[in-house]
Amino acid sequence: MELTENELHQKAINFTGGGTDGVTTDFDLRQFIRDRMQNIPPELQKSDPGSPRGRILEAARQLFAEQGFQGTSIREIAKLADVNIAMVHYYFSTKELLYKRVFAQEILSLFSSVQNQLLETAIPPNELILLFPICLQRALSTNVVWQMLLRREIADGGKLFIQLIREMGLFGPQGFIQLAETAYNYSVSQGKLPQLPFRSVMRFLVSSSYGLILLSDIFNEVTAENLSDPQVFEEQLKVSRYILQNGLMSKAENGL
Repeated sequence: MELTENELHQKAINFTGGGTDGVTTDFDLRQFIRDRMQNIPPELQKSDPGSPRGRILEAARQLFAEQGFQGTSIREIAKLADVNIAMVHYYFSTKELLYKRVFAQEILSLFSSVQNQLLETAIPPNELILLFPICLQRALSTNVVWQMLLRREIADGGKLFIQLIREMGLFGPQGFIQLAETAYNYSVSQGKLPQLPFRSVMRFLVSSSYGLILLSDIFNEVTAENLSDPQVFEEQLKVSRYILQNGLMSKAENGL
């Protein structure tokens, strides 16, 4: 059975895995990332795709992406997953909880992809901060279903997504932001990055990454180039990294 939303939220609050107060001189970002990845609750982890729970989640993922939350029924999900309606309610008491679990798994899958890319590198924390949006853009570009889900949720006002972010606590985007803030503060203390308001830096990095992918169809029309073309996309990543390196790193001694 699933943890209730309150139980999951409390579990996230109890998980600390590192804080942002103060800066240690022996900061190990990669170990920090590994600790995060190893403490994700089973309720949020991917299920065996052949299991009833796994089939329900995958069916819901497809239908929510194609039809949205309001346009999808539990009956349709059960039929596509080849289970009865009672089994859907057994694993997920409400359609809202199932919807949030689908989003939670997409978020964790995305973060896992980004984190794995970061773990493969051997560069210092300040450059990892700059590599983050590049890894995010690469991960986003390959997950078309997540793009569809997010576009629909944004069009619906984002209410359930905002609730989910709060409920996931440090296991979700808030935890990833804390990780990035720890790395950023460490890099500032070492004179590698400028002392800018971190939240403003992160808003820029995340919004530029999501904006590039979610608005790709419009950019394709305006620029007469297709971002789905691997050559065009790789060129875009190189330009993005160049701008970040020469904007955020070139004058670390200068803040606002």
